Amino acid sequence: MSDNSRHLTDVLKHIAQGVAMFDSDHRLVIWNAKYEEILQFPEKFLYVGLPVGDVTKFLADRGDYGDGDPEQMSRERLGILDFDATIQTNLVVKNKFGYEAMLQKTDSGGFVISYTDVTERVKSELEKRQTEQLFESVIENSPVSIHLKDRDGRFLMVNKTFEAWYGLMSKDVIGKRSNDLFPVELSDAFIDQDLEMLTTRQVIEREVSAKFADGKMHSISNLKFPVYGDDGEIKGIGTIATDLTRSNLLEEQLRHAQKMEAVGQLTGGIAHDFNNLLSVMVGNAEMLSDKVGEDKDALFSINAIINAVDRGSSLTSRLLVFSRKKTLSPQATDINEMVQGFEEMLQRTLGETISLSTMCGEELAQAEIDPHQFEDALLNLSINARDAMPHGGTLTIKTANVILDQVFAAENDEVVPGDYVEVKVIDTGTGMPPDVLEKVFEPFFTTKISGVGTGLGLSMVYGFIKQSMGHITVDSEVGKGTTISLYLPQTRG
Repeated sequence: MSDNSRHLTDVLKHIAQGVAMFDSDHRLVIWNAKYEEILQFPEKFLYVGLPVGDVTKFLADRGDYGDGDPEQMSRERLGILDFDATIQTNLVVKNKFGYEAMLQKTDSGGFVISYTDVTERVKSELEKRQTEQLFESVIENSPVSIHLKDRDGRFLMVNKTFEAWYGLMSKDVIGKRSNDLFPVELSDAFIDQDLEMLTTRQVIEREVSAKFADGKMHSISNLKFPVYGDDGEIKGIGTIATDLTRSNLLEEQLRHAQKMEAVGQLTGGIAHDFNNLLSVMVGNAEMLSDKVGEDKDALFSINAIINAVDRGSSLTSRLLVFSRKKTLSPQATDINEMVQGFEEMLQRTLGETISLSTMCGEELAQAEIDPHQFEDALLNLSINARDAMPHGGTLTIKTANVILDQVFAAENDEVVPGDYVEVKVIDTGTGMPPDVLEKVFEPFFTTKISGVGTGLGLSMVYGFIKQSMGHITVDSEVGKGTTISLYLPQTRG
């Protein structure tokens, strides 16, 4: 063996690539151990003079070229050998990510093929691709709206939440500006926010009201931030938008509940003190009655005092119901039976111009409530409905078994999920505007003229329902009437 041959053998032995040389007849001349290791040939498979066609057929039969007809894939690989310059192909080897194969013609008409292990590079590229896909999935499926614009305000991407909010498909948004997609007032607000961020180069957060695809107005918070390029210049406008509607509603419900609790505590304290004063007054009045004998004028005055005290006592009793400090006597109560038994009296209370309709649910469960307080509550609701229908109308009372789920409980204060008896009192009256609806349960709040009513009717109902571990809702629209829904806890066992 010549020195050159020995040097060549040494080089082939120590290089990291797998190398093989084929002559002009495409027969194997020389190869190194790395070539055998990479392609995982059987022992003694390689020999000097081995046709390259046998190599490609072996690899094709083993599946190294992928799925398909081995004969066809072997011929395709042999066709690659008809080249005029250096070419590269990729080979996937069993249990490996892959090797990069480089073929180069020799001066004698043969060719050299070398295999470089690209496992780590392919693995790194795969991991990078998977990370990018994961990042894209996080953005696409985020519960907040995420979108990106260029400096000119054209949308570059939007996620699924954006599409759901506005009822727009991504393909219909990309390349367009806000004023192409939204009403003038909303698009102007978005554009102003974009310009503010670009001018200040700072992260900004602004709230805006927008109509969603559900047809409702939502309060959203836009967090806008600059997206920089490699040159340090702002290339785009990123936006993360959060729907604040539900959290704002819950905050408002919490504030209202806290206010009602504070008013209830104050009212309860006043009622107790007032009751003590009334007790002193009625006691002294009764003592005076015993002393005046047959003095009719004196007795008349004393009786007037006692009657006034009785009215005051009735008032404090209703205040105590609102403040949830009145002692209740809850028991298993048949609501349908009570409604039907109360029907005649309610009709007399409503008068001739208002018709009463009762729709009692079948197999209605019993409710765990104080029946006497329920009668008072139903009477108060009916009187309120009557006063809301001065020109006549219809009052409907419906009962049904319902389940208040976790979603309802999350959206309404102090609601425990479970089984309830629902009592709906529906009138066709004047309805209430939102500002009145907000205060409807507050004690002494009334829309009636001075001297008509105390403003305690709905307050008493509210207190009774809450003390009974129930819930009450009011839906009303001006000119369309009012629906008050009572949810009474079902009797256990």
